[in-house]
Amino acid sequence: GDTAVAAIARRCPQLQWLSVSFTVVTDVGLAAVAELCPDLRHLAACNMRVSDAALTAIARCCRQLEYLDVSGAGEGVTDDGVLAVTAACRLLRYLDVSNTAVTDSAVLSVAVRCPRMQVLGLADVLDGRVTSAAV
Repeated sequence: GDTAVAAIARRCPQLQWLSVSFTVVTDVGLAAVAELCPDLRHLAACNMRVSDAALTAIARCCRQLEYLDVSGAGEGVTDDGVLAVTAACRLLRYLDVSNTAVTDSAVLSVAVRCPRMQVLGLADVLDGRVTSAAV
């Protein structure tokens, strides 16, 4: 969980690639990774209880991030978290926010702020909040 991933982050401050998908790691663990591993470039955290709090910590600390998968986070990930990430992590090439609560606003921020974006995952966005106007 959070304790284990924080211990890994403490011992590996130059960590660049981390996959914690389908684990019990929470915002606390992801915030610790973000703070202790500022060179992180790849973070897979899908089907977990991730929220905007974790995304804000990632945005604040991991400016070199190129790959972020928070698909399956449900209502925890909203436009606020995605806006924080797109404002700070301009090197993003892959972002999967499928099955989250993002709206057109998040999609537009990706289009405007992330010129290197190659893959944007929007499958099963909750309640059809992303419209064809944004895509």
